Amino acid sequence: MTIRIVQFIAMLLTALALAPGGAHVLEMANKIGLDRDHYVTVQQIYRGWSLLGVILIAAIIANAVATFLLRRQAILMAWSAAAAILLCLGLAISSLGRIRRTRRPITGRFRRPIGRRCLRSGSFPTPGTPSSRSWRCVRH
Repeated sequence: MTIRIVQFIAMLLTALALAPGGAHVLEMANKIGLDRDHYVTVQQIYRGWSLLGVILIAAIIANAVATFLLRRQAILMAWSAAAAILLCLGLAISSLGRIRRTRRPITGRFRRPIGRRCLRSGSFPTPGTPSSRSWRCVRH
């Protein structure tokens, strides 16, 4: 009985953790053609979505617990472990992408190429409201 409850909680939390990513994918076609001002306005609807990271961590923990409880049933344990590992991998990829997008460019000898147009113009995306030059660097 305990195993079934943990499996249900793991499935529920996994579904809830994957829902925001699906919302981004479904909305992308509508946002891709917007100009800068409208795009920034539309992005305001995602404020507070970072709190959904708690659900993602809970889903990883629930799948890990389910993996432990299902250790005598190899196939079910493998599926539960795969869910936990893939959720961790998705979190890592998302975090690394976010770090890469928000890091300021390194100047000097070891400069990372961010895009030829951005490097030539000298404009880099900065936090806050982007200028039209830095917006072109972000969008292209």
